Amino acid sequence: MARVIVRREIKLALSKALRRESPLIAKHAERLATVARRYAYRRLEAGRRMREYRIYERLFSFWHVLHIPLFFMLLIAGFVHVIAINVY
Repeated sequence: MARVIVRREIKLALSKALRRESPLIAKHAERLATVARRYAYRRLEAGRRMREYRIYERLFSFWHVLHIPLFFMLLIAGFVHVIAINVY
């Protein structure tokens, strides 16, 4: 959806520039549109990756909340096991 909006906005901006009858813009209109679209798509993709990264970062922090108590419980269980084996 965002790509469609970006494509439309670039097309509108380019048509406004062409209406001003700029010979330089008219000469390179298609290349300008292509470069602008590529840049905008890369920015959209970078934003998507950042959102994805934030989701994984949050999941990793939740994993630590669970993992650290489990680690200490395992450590205590190991000590209790070693002591119990040596006592009996």
